Amino acid sequence: AKTVKTIGTHSGTFHCDEALGCFLLRRTKLFANAKVTRTRDEQVLQNLDCVIDVGGVYDHGKHRYDHHQRGFSEFFGHDAYHNTKLSSAGLVYRHYGKEVIARETGLDEEHPDTNVLFLAMYKHFIEGVDAIDNGVEQYRAKVEAKQSKRQRT
Repeated sequence: AKTVKTIGTHSGTFHCDEALGCFLLRRTKLFANAKVTRTRDEQVLQNLDCVIDVGGVYDHGKHRYDHHQRGFSEFFGHDAYHNTKLSSAGLVYRHYGKEVIARETGLDEEHPDTNVLFLAMYKHFIEGVDAIDNGVEQYRAKVEAKQSKRQRT
């Protein structure tokens, strides 16, 4: 009998990074249709197949994808993407993004188009999630109001 895997993430208010990370993980062969458990209980988390955005550990070999620990400084590292620290979604995407794209498109993971899509998805979507979750300012803090050239009478 095939056992269903379980992905753990934090309880309380959910954020885009762990929601997207769980979605991506559930599109992989390893975690297809996994259950998602929301808790901060370390004893529960340690027994789960995968933990994302909680637990203070990043270890791909153990399927742990948190980015909140002191000293964390992981970046996407492909092409010119070395400026934005990864969120939990970015960590998952870095490791499983090509597989997800290949499974969704029917292309081989090594197909050149898979790599093009992998980089484009990071640039146009995942990096924004990483930036928002890590507090990167989206807009200038102070915007000057434009003055109308017409005088009101």
